[in-house]
Parts: sequence; C-alpha cells; structure tokens
Amino acid sequence: MSGNKASAVPQGDRQRRARPASEGDTDQPAATHTRDEEAQRPQWTMSSTVEDILLEGSTSSTEMKLNEFIRNYFGGRGVVDTNENISISVFVLRPTMFINDNEILGLITASSSYRELKIELDEREILLEAVNRLHHEGVLFLGQWRDYEEKDTVTPLARGKLNGVLTQVLTEERREAGEKARRDQQQVIFNLYAVIGDLLFGGRVRVNEIKLNDFLTLEMEGKGILHANRNVLLRIFLVIPRGISAMREY
Repeated sequence: MSGNKASAVPQGDRQRRARPASEGDTDQPAATHTRDEEAQRPQWTMSSTVEDILLEGSTSSTEMKLNEFIRNYFGGRGVVDTNENISISVFVLRPTMFINDNEILGLITASSSYRELKIELDEREILLEAVNRLHHEGVLFLGQWRDYEEKDTVTPLARGKLNGVLTQVLTEERREAGEKARRDQQQVIFNLYAVIGDLLFGGRVRVNEIKLNDFLTLEMEGKGILHANRNVLLRIFLVIPRGISAMREY
C-alpha cells in the first residue's frame, strides 16, 4: 500500500466518510461540527504512546458487527441472524462464508462504504505491525520516536502519522515556551521597576551615572544583561525601556 495515505495530522475518523443510510441531514452549522471535532481530538504529548497515536479512532469501525454494517448502509438487506456476532473485520477476510446470496454480496462488496472500510482495515493491519515492531525496538512513546534513528525503516503510513503528531507537539511546546518567556520577561521588567523605585526613594542609586548592566548586576543578580546594552545608562532605560533591547533576553 502506498505511503501517501499517511496524513500529517492524526485522522482516526475515516468512518465518518461513509454515511449510513439511516443517518438524516442535520441543521447543526458546519462551524459547530468543526468545533466539536476539534474538542474531541486527543491532546498529544511526548508521553503519548505510539499505539494510541497510530490506532487512534480506528477501533469503533473495525469492531463493528456485520449485521450492524448492513443495517446502517444497506437498510438491512442481507442481514442473517447467524451473523449477528460476526465482526466486519472477520467478514472482510472471507465474505462468501457469511453471505451466500451473490447479488447481495456483490452489492455490498462493490459499495464505496465497503471499499473504504476495507482500506481502513488494511491500514489498521499495517499500523498494528508497525506498533509491534516499534515496541520490539523499545519505542513505546512519542518522545522515544522523536529520538529514534531508524524512522526511515518504518512503513510510510505509520511514519507519517507519528511525524505529524510529533510536529504538532513540538509546535505546541515552542508556543508554550514563547508564552512563558514573555511572561517571565514582563515579570523581570516589573521587578526591575520595583527595585529601581525602592532604591531611588532610598537614595541608594545615582541614576545619572550608573549603567544599566551594572545596575542589573548589582541589584538583579545579572538578569536582563545584554552585551548590546553595555553603554546604556539606567536613566535612558527609564525613559525609553521599550526602545532598548535590554529585557528581550535574560
């Protein structure tokens, strides 16, 4: 099977592409559907398991019973009582064992619903093999996949899903780190002004003479020092703090 079926983002909802015959139209806005789907998506982390990522969303359809599938997509035509406990995954392996009517069998196997489900089952088998192989290699979690040096030996379908989730997690971690840096920066500036105020009122600092970096060394344990500000006076920083790069890094 071609690797281009792999998605950069974990899918896990292929079963939604085939609408049951019994499913009616809904008046719910598309935007609401989108928000609901986004809320239901797993929040992956580096501690997420490889198995959960690769098999996410595939269980419900692959465990569907044959008669349930026929009722949903073919109005019940072809339902046999003895097949009530037969899973669709077993039926796909040997369809003629469970449905003897060639006309009904042909109708089912030629349908897009059946073909898409068969593709999903085939992909699940590939992903299960990838899970077992990665477990054998000691790769159980996404963080271990990140450091795994033989990614190119993993089937493209599994590699694509894992890399897609890894990209998501790394992007989110960078975003959170950036937000934390901004919060910390604001806190440092706030603390700096508080210290300056206390020292000025206490008469301990002569603003006209001391340099910003010297002040940070003496009073802020060096936080906020930048080489580019080595000649900036503290009084200049007090006038135009946002025009000086002093607090962008620390």
